Amino acid sequence: ALLSSNVRYLNEVVACSSAVARSMRDKCQREIRVINNGIDLAEPGTATMKHSARELLQIPKSRPVFIYIANLVERKNHATLIEAFLTPDLAQTASLIIVRDGELYEKYRAVAGGVGHIHFSGHVSDIYPYMYASDFYVSTSLSEGFPTAVMQAMSIGLPPLLSKIEPHKEMLAPVTGYRYFFDPLDSKELSAKALELCRDDYPPLSREVTIAVVSNYSSGAMAKKYEQLYTQLSARNY
Repeated sequence: ALLSSNVRYLNEVVACSSAVARSMRDKCQREIRVINNGIDLAEPGTATMKHSARELLQIPKSRPVFIYIANLVERKNHATLIEAFLTPDLAQTASLIIVRDGELYEKYRAVAGGVGHIHFSGHVSDIYPYMYASDFYVSTSLSEGFPTAVMQAMSIGLPPLLSKIEPHKEMLAPVTGYRYFFDPLDSKELSAKALELCRDDYPPLSREVTIAVVSNYSSGAMAKKYEQLYTQLSARNY
């Protein structure tokens, strides 16, 4: 309530995604501008980097690898993810890396930590070796703003498999016809989509998601939009 009452006095209010903007409009009863989050672009992954990263992390080189980078809390919905990767077809096809820890870390590690194709990293200071070891990004999150980890993965060429929530769909809008979304509470749909993604034509899909981030979600693109906003506000005030 305090936020809603104070927001009306601001010259401009900016949200990181359209979904967040809609929520803020409902609460604050005013117009909200959208400027998507942006990231510093990392070096695109190569086959050599992937080989070296898998060797370092002792991850099999012959299987497609999915990665999820998120604190293990209820909102991130690791339960659906683990349930999907324990289904026989997906378990025989792909590996999963779960990066970070959290209040549910021990619970889920007890469930799946002894399974050979599911790897728990715990807390790490550098996520990129794990991303370079991977082929795909997956997120089962129940809600997001405009998630940085998905953009980071896409920027190095990892096609994402994402829960069907508005910020995820908004992020992939620049990729025409992108179809790798699933009901976040449906582990069977997640498993089926993961298998479909593993069979897709990887190189063009990888290029498309990289281009989407480079063209729309770099820190430079974000900074330019804020610069334009500041110029407009300055002109309005003088």
